[in-house]
Amino acid sequence: EALAADGHARAKALAAWKERVIAGWGDVRVEALDGEDGVTDLGGERVVTAAVSLGRLSPADVAVELVHGSVGATDELTATGVVGMRHDGEDGGRHRYVGAFTCERAGRYGFTVRVVPSHPDLLTHAELGRVIWA
Repeated sequence: EALAADGHARAKALAAWKERVIAGWGDVRVEALDGEDGVTDLGGERVVTAAVSLGRLSPADVAVELVHGSVGATDELTATGVVGMRHDGEDGGRHRYVGAFTCERAGRYGFTVRVVPSHPDLLTHAELGRVIWA
């Protein structure tokens, strides 16, 4: 109902946003990732920062997420959790994002960062089929 109100104004705005994000997605990159990895104590907190280039997009167009979990035998992340990262400024076209997580298991625990489209009217970020991994 909300998307159909006012002559489908929100639906039209969402469609225009999707076109703009798809057109600009090729310029999105995780340029740097900083955080401690390896063996950690159970309950230990880790802080991670990411430098993200958004090209023609803005921080309002994306969500930057910290994906963390135990590291398996072939260095894959298992039993993952996802934490949203907070935008913490811009420097020369690179946006800084900061996030933290608590290690839920002892032993090797790792992380990565992903960038996904974000809009209040999207049902899921997977709707556009776009994701950038660090």
